[in-house]
Amino acid sequence: MNRTNKKCDCECGRSKFQSVVAIPSNAIFVAPNGNDAALGTLEAPLRSIQLACDRAGKYGTVVLRGGVHFLTQTIYLTPEHSHLTLMGFPGEDAVVSGGVLLKVNWKPYRVDQKWNIYVADISGQVTNVPGKSDS
Repeated sequence: MNRTNKKCDCECGRSKFQSVVAIPSNAIFVAPNGNDAALGTLEAPLRSIQLACDRAGKYGTVVLRGGVHFLTQTIYLTPEHSHLTLMGFPGEDAVVSGGVLLKVNWKPYRVDQKWNIYVADISGQVTNVPGKSDS
């Protein structure tokens, strides 16, 4: 892997390393807005990381495009995925989240000179909240 020493974008004076990595020609691409009926190419990415891993198989490469990839289930990697590489697309920030994407409409609850509190109704969107009693 080639690395080039570069100054931080925020002009703090620190150095950062930027990786320059070649993407294999047979890599499988995944995007948050992808489609699992697609081919998994740069132009037609998949949506599911699990499906991409399964298609890539041993010694394959899965490239995550920028954005938040919300997982709907656990990713299972087996011996059939040995030496699999998962990488972010160069120059993009890919995030894998086990959280749930909520559709919210924030409304002021207590907003004044002292407080800045907003609330959102998530009824029907979240179940099984650890520590929350249903009483």
